[in-house]
Amino acid sequence: MIVNYPIDDYEQDQQIIWRLLLDKKGRIISYFAYDEISRNIGNSQPFIKDFFENRVIEKIGAELLNNQSIEFTDFKVVLSNKGKLLHVLPWPVAYPSMFMFEKCDSDTLRTCEILSISPSVNAAFEDYIPDLTDRAELGALEGAVSWNLASVPLTIENIRKYYEEGPAVFKLKVSSDGQIVNYRAMNRVARSELSGQLPFDRFKAPQYPDLEKPPYAYLKFEMRGVLANRLSAWEKEK
Repeated sequence: MIVNYPIDDYEQDQQIIWRLLLDKKGRIISYFAYDEISRNIGNSQPFIKDFFENRVIEKIGAELLNNQSIEFTDFKVVLSNKGKLLHVLPWPVAYPSMFMFEKCDSDTLRTCEILSISPSVNAAFEDYIPDLTDRAELGALEGAVSWNLASVPLTIENIRKYYEEGPAVFKLKVSSDGQIVNYRAMNRVARSELSGQLPFDRFKAPQYPDLEKPPYAYLKFEMRGVLANRLSAWEKEK
């Protein structure tokens, strides 16, 4: 993989992080970047542009419609701000909480085993500790947390709420695997309208205690009704 981009245009001291889904032929099925700089640089890469032009995902969709099985891998690719490849690891290893799922066993809804890659495959990848002060790492973490929140239903009584005086603001403590470990209501709207609780059904903190791992970051969750919500890095007070 050769990465080309004008260094002078991206002097920010941060890494570049991409999520690449590849088929068994090594073709890019899909590509994601969760922060603006990583996304802008990714959109300028010839090998990523080829993915959009070749419409690989459309071809795969046709294969699925014909009941053909699809094999793919899901990687987190970490580059330095100079374009040097620093680390590659499976996305489910980086953010295993994104791959939790639930099933109904009799009348009880319970969390099932994590979907994980086999230990023999994991052993091929070096341990990786993300720097959660890095903008790209925080962006990827925000993506994982957003997915986790979206997978938990809202409580019925809060589905139609709208907060006229502004959003409800929560400060989330998040572990590097993408789960919410703890949270705190940070304004009057969150405390009075939502009784200081995140308005999600069956939500608990930490979400998946067996997965919790440092380092930790603080994210700001702003909510104004069902769809109007925003997740961002918690800025330290100056």
